[in-house]
Amino acid sequence: MTATFIKRGDPLQIDWEACGLSWLAAAPRGAEVVEIIARRPGELRTRRWPHVAPSGPAAEAFGRALAATHLAGASAFGVGPDGWDQSILGWIGAARLPLGSYRSWGEFFAELRLLPHARAAVRSGSLTVAGMRLIERVCQRLRDGEW
Repeated sequence: MTATFIKRGDPLQIDWEACGLSWLAAAPRGAEVVEIIARRPGELRTRRWPHVAPSGPAAEAFGRALAATHLAGASAFGVGPDGWDQSILGWIGAARLPLGSYRSWGEFFAELRLLPHARAAVRSGSLTVAGMRLIERVCQRLRDGEW
């Protein structure tokens, strides 16, 4: 009998996770990804990972495989995984993760990751207007391709 892990939750979040796992698993020579055994609304069943002792060679092999996963890329920066049909929203844990399609990593990171959180911090009083101006300058440099 195969040991399994069962995750239950919001059906859209479960679908998001399943699409992400399938997308990651498709990377040629990429990092091994947990196998999906069954998926139904609000439930994802995966094969449970066996426990193994860490080692230097295993860490090096994983690093190489993870690099291959990253090199497999996506159709654009900021998009969801292949098979995801909700083009504007995903999740990171229980937090909503805005999605979009951007030509560069800097543009994506500025627009979808830095600015929304900085604006929320200004609204909550956690970031000053001067701090926001500094973040806006960093975001412009990101959009301009400096990083």
